[in-house]
Amino acid sequence: MSFLYSKILIVDDEVEVCEALKEFFLDNEFIVETANDGENALQKVDKFEPHCILLDIKMPYLNGIDALGMIKLRNKDVEVIMVTAVADIKIAENCMRKGAFGFVPKPVDLDYLLKEVKSALEHRKNVLEEQKKEKKVLDHLKDESTRFQKQNKALNRDLYLALKFPFKLLAYNNPDFYCHCDNVAWLAKEIAERMQLQYVWKTALSAYYHDVGKLSLPNDMWEGYSDKWSADKKKLFRYIPILSQDIVQSQAELGSLGTIIRHQCENMDGSGYPDRLVGDKIPMESRIIAVANIFDEIMAMGGRRNIQQDMLEGGKVLDVINKDVGKKYDASVVEVLASIIKSSRYQSSREVEVALKDIIPEMVLSRDVITQGGKLILPHNTVLSTTTINKIILLNKIDPVVSGFYVFS
Repeated sequence: MSFLYSKILIVDDEVEVCEALKEFFLDNEFIVETANDGENALQKVDKFEPHCILLDIKMPYLNGIDALGMIKLRNKDVEVIMVTAVADIKIAENCMRKGAFGFVPKPVDLDYLLKEVKSALEHRKNVLEEQKKEKKVLDHLKDESTRFQKQNKALNRDLYLALKFPFKLLAYNNPDFYCHCDNVAWLAKEIAERMQLQYVWKTALSAYYHDVGKLSLPNDMWEGYSDKWSADKKKLFRYIPILSQDIVQSQAELGSLGTIIRHQCENMDGSGYPDRLVGDKIPMESRIIAVANIFDEIMAMGGRRNIQQDMLEGGKVLDVINKDVGKKYDASVVEVLASIIKSSRYQSSREVEVALKDIIPEMVLSRDVITQGGKLILPHNTVLSTTTINKIILLNKIDPVVSGFYVFS
């Protein structure tokens, strides 16, 4: 290995020693700087950036042992050889623990010192090459990890969209049920993202399927809980989370959602059902769905079907929910909900109502189009085309639209 132009810093309080060693290493084609105390040596380390340092131990102001520790903090790659007249094994061991490469006694054998310096530089070269290889491997692993994360994110998105599709089909026959599930899923996803949950898609999917157990109930129980029900009906209604869990867990792809769905009706104080879990024992995803669910239920009472558009009108709903924070609902989740309500992204002024005769292609629906018979013609966010407009006109003659036509302005 060639050591041509390797940089050596010689540190000794004896000027004559510094000059003699400097001349020797210059003759051997090294680049050399000197320092006569520890403080000056630290300055040279920063400016000169030596590859190897010959460091005396006994010096005024800052001795070599203390300087060694500071040097290694500033530049961990520099090799340091202690050069001293102090022949003490404990001192030598202390220096080695602090990062010294070697220990050369005075008076100095120049041939031995040169050999030791070359060994130190060889060691430095090997360490740097190993670090370079490790960095290359780590960079490759990082790139692979990033690529895998992107692929995984894409797969999760595709899976999420695929598992949403059954609800979109259901929407055409039962738009109220779909609308509620869609609203709860959207809001749960927004909350989970702001809370930086690891698996946001899992929270959103669980929210979509949170009420799927209602499909097992008689039609007269779909409107919601009633105090006039028989004891058996009341018991069955409280069984919805378990019914929903059983349905999703019957599919292997949805198995991980089961626990989240089961605990959506638990309360923070332990008064919920089915397992009367308390506080942190309730999965965070379940706590999020509980808040998103009650928010949409109360919003729906006021006729607001698309909470993405009506979010700014949720202040009064938030006041109702806040009364049960700590008892039913997680304070951190409700706090995030409050921040969403305040967000300017959900300005309802971005939409306008238009008459059927004024609808034109390229308009984007801001709300679902619902008929008198309770059927969904088109969901919100649909980009209108000539075909879809003709469809609306035809269906409107048979089953009139009662929802009105709202588009983004």
